[in-house]
Amino acid sequence: MVLMPKKILIIEDDPSLIKALIDRLKVAGYEAVSAPDGKSGVEQAIEQLPDLIITDVIMPGFPGSHVVRELQADDRTKNIPVIVMSGILGRDDARRGLNINGKLYPALSKPFDAETLINLIGTLLKAQD
Repeated sequence: MVLMPKKILIIEDDPSLIKALIDRLKVAGYEAVSAPDGKSGVEQAIEQLPDLIITDVIMPGFPGSHVVRELQADDRTKNIPVIVMSGILGRDDARRGLNINGKLYPALSKPFDAETLINLIGTLLKAQD
């Protein structure tokens, strides 16, 4: 039996960061897909049901906090682990996580170390299994 790689959806409006994340996730053995904004990210999450979602917090029109609320409200996506990332989070904020709608989400402050991200993904996916 062949195990399918875990699928990670990246919701981010910076094309160069998307490419860097996809490349790094593929090297780590994950399948990575992306959405350029929050609205299409929520649509893709519902359509593809990824194993984990990484979303930027600050995006035009449909910010990451709104993405998370939409995912929380849908039975199909409410249990998918989410990592939030932002250039405006301080290190202490990132260590504590980000509270959205009363739920604490793991957070990364941009720029972040790729190994930190890969380790966090592994921890969250292991907790899901």
